[in-house]
Amino acid sequence: MKYIWLLLLISCSQKYQTYYVVDKYQFKVEQKESPITPKLLPTRKISKRICADQYFFSNNALTDSKRRIESALASLCPDSQFLLNNKVTEDWWTTIIYSRACMTFEGYCSKKSDV
Repeated sequence: MKYIWLLLLISCSQKYQTYYVVDKYQFKVEQKESPITPKLLPTRKISKRICADQYFFSNNALTDSKRRIESALASLCPDSQFLLNNKVTEDWWTTIIYSRACMTFEGYCSKKSDV
């Protein structure tokens, strides 16, 4: 019986989304289309994790983490505009008084192909 109460007090969620090509200056998590690019090759692997907290109804942790990951991408791969073979993982859990949302972005920097 006590496990049923724990299930009512804590909930969690995880969501994956893949993006083949991302323009790091215009990326939105809800975006579905890939930008048109020149032929690109993947170079080094990158990863960025952003988390946000929420107490009661002070702010929206999920919205904050999405906004932060979108702005953090601009600082990755300073020599390229596009990121390739990307995956965004969204983790979210909540209790009655506290929530935490994390976004993990994994992908590859790119360079223009000589071919």
